Amino acid sequence: MKPKNKTNMKRYFITMLALFTLIFCSAGCGGCSKKNPKEVLEAAYNKTFIDNNPLETIVGFSDINETQNEKDAHSTGLSLTLQDLSGEGLDDLSAFSGLGFTMDSASDLANRKSSGSISVNYGGSTYITLGGQIQGSKIFLTVPQLLDGSISLDLSTMKEDLESDSLLATALRENGLDLSKEFSADMFESLGSLSALEDLGDLTSAMDDFTESILVKEADKSVTAPDDVKAKSLYTVTIPADAYNDFAKSFFKLVFDYMTEYTNAIAEALDGTATVTDLDEINDSLDELAEAVGDIVLTVAVNGDGYITYVFTEVKNETENFTLTAKLLGKENPLHNTEIVFDGNIDGETFSLTYEDSFDTDNNTIALNAEFEADDESVLKIGFEGALTDIEKGKKYTLDMDFLEIEVPDVLSVSLAGSYYIDTTKCDITAPTGTEYGLLTMTESDLTALVMEVLTNLQADPLLSELLNYIDLGF
Repeated sequence: MKPKNKTNMKRYFITMLALFTLIFCSAGCGGCSKKNPKEVLEAAYNKTFIDNNPLETIVGFSDINETQNEKDAHSTGLSLTLQDLSGEGLDDLSAFSGLGFTMDSASDLANRKSSGSISVNYGGSTYITLGGQIQGSKIFLTVPQLLDGSISLDLSTMKEDLESDSLLATALRENGLDLSKEFSADMFESLGSLSALEDLGDLTSAMDDFTESILVKEADKSVTAPDDVKAKSLYTVTIPADAYNDFAKSFFKLVFDYMTEYTNAIAEALDGTATVTDLDEINDSLDELAEAVGDIVLTVAVNGDGYITYVFTEVKNETENFTLTAKLLGKENPLHNTEIVFDGNIDGETFSLTYEDSFDTDNNTIALNAEFEADDESVLKIGFEGALTDIEKGKKYTLDMDFLEIEVPDVLSVSLAGSYYIDTTKCDITAPTGTEYGLLTMTESDLTALVMEVLTNLQADPLLSELLNYIDLGF
């Protein structure tokens, strides 16, 4: 038999060791306790789609969007060129390969300036450019290939100009155009209001209620994930019908309130009238949808690194069945390779929409493919490859599109290439130079001079004159 004091000493030692271990572990995790399933999923969502979103970490979309929403100066542009056009009965249109357009815009609302232009290009040459610009209360229209100057409309003097003896003012009066007493020439007040549509306002309360109503629990042992998905834990997420219905109603109400408010602001400035939007039909449709779908139940997988890697849900009734499967398969980051499949069966007629994308962070290349099938026959295919270049995080980027292919099997195939950019570091808006022709103040001699200048430039430009000859041939 062991001495009693040694036994007590051993118990004391074990007790103190356990106590120190507990204190050490508590200090190490900041006094944390095990997260409940909902907290685990919230953390996984933030880690997957916010904190480690490759486009956010590389480009800084949130900072760029904030610049736009705060109405700071920025410029954007899009260019597309037709690479190939083919299909049944479209052989004669192959000559249009090389035809493209370019759109550029700049906005500096703080300094009451905005501009935009669209150009038509062919074979690397620009045929014609149509430009518009707003400087304070003045609107300018430019066509550089045809007019050395610009055509302008001054909203601040529009009432007076309509009373003038100019050709257009007289014609407009004879056709009954009359501005209301409430007419406002503050174009940028309207532009500033409309830009607020980019920020849909405060949905915080509705979003909080929606999030609070979502139920999360660990999935039953019978629930499994596909073999190609890395899943350490599986969860069952239930979104009550009332919750998503109420949130959808709040969202649509906010959108329509903004649209109605600013549409009415412009309408009242022009003629003093306003309209009221009725949401009853939309709300009734949302109620019917919620009743038909019921609660939405999802299966969500989280891997060992705390990323969401899999989402599945199924909605069905006696005559309809829909399933959505999303797999996040990237190795370093699940979002680097995504596969989404949406299948449906309505009264025996099936359809399927598949989508797959990949993102290579070594060279910032992006590739995606999508296909829509109906009754097991391909209806539409879309393919894209490109790369992000000229990146200054949070300030600017360019998306080079190596190809964008749209195919309707056995009917049509269109292949495009081009680029899109947004730049918050520059915003070049300069007033047009040359002769300014006032739209409502032009005299007969002014109009004659304008027409003669356009015709002269039209005949002198080899590209435009060639285009006119092509049109004259009866195409």
